[in-house]
Amino acid sequence: MAKAKNVMDDDAIIDGLNTLKLRGMAEAYINQKNNPLFSNMSFRERFAAMLTVELESKSTRRTERLLKESRIANITALQEPLYWDENRGMKEADFRMLCECDWMLDDTPPMLLLTGSAGTGKTFFAEYLGLKAIRKGLTVLVCKWPELVLQIIQAKEARELDRLIRTFRTKKLLIIDDFGLQRITDSVVLHTFQTIVDSRWGQLPMIITSQCPVDKWYELFNEAYVADAVMDRLTARSYRYELKGRSMREKRSLENQPVKKR
Repeated sequence: MAKAKNVMDDDAIIDGLNTLKLRGMAEAYINQKNNPLFSNMSFRERFAAMLTVELESKSTRRTERLLKESRIANITALQEPLYWDENRGMKEADFRMLCECDWMLDDTPPMLLLTGSAGTGKTFFAEYLGLKAIRKGLTVLVCKWPELVLQIIQAKEARELDRLIRTFRTKKLLIIDDFGLQRITDSVVLHTFQTIVDSRWGQLPMIITSQCPVDKWYELFNEAYVADAVMDRLTARSYRYELKGRSMREKRSLENQPVKKR
């Protein structure tokens, strides 16, 4: 049998895989080349092993990218399993349902409104759901309300409001944290927020956290007709929970204190 011409050597194969951005397969090829255990495997088995590494590598890189883009603050703490206490204002069945994230993939996904006093776990739970969504391959963006207001004002000055709104629209899950810290008096902020809500209602899920009870949100809007329009969207199809209980920050602080010897 004639010898094949222009057969690539190992270095050329590895360079080719990296050029094609198949870095996982490149690493797996090097591992197979240096590990005698693979010598007794068939071509199909070795190729399947390399492909598995590549798929896992791509999944890991995508998750890392989504986490970075999401602006989730406390990723390390969120890695731990979360066990919910029904005394905090949410039934276990609801907690499990929200954590499954299937509601985010509904044809007409609802809004999730989390209210309660400072420290009751609103932000933590919202970001925990964001992390769950990322693990399912969904794009997520977390925006603190004061930061969102600043972004809107800056985008208006730079004549990039449409671009900012499109950015929010590209995210499967949008989390707005600490809504309602102050009354919305700026007309641009008011109407841009209305546009964001309108663009997501019945199409893309959104989580809003606030220390202010939902029935008090009407008072946050400087224009009554905008308040009616926005609140109709937010409350017509939504899950609403008022989280209760002792501050989780205070609890963690006490738990971290050294035990006094008797």
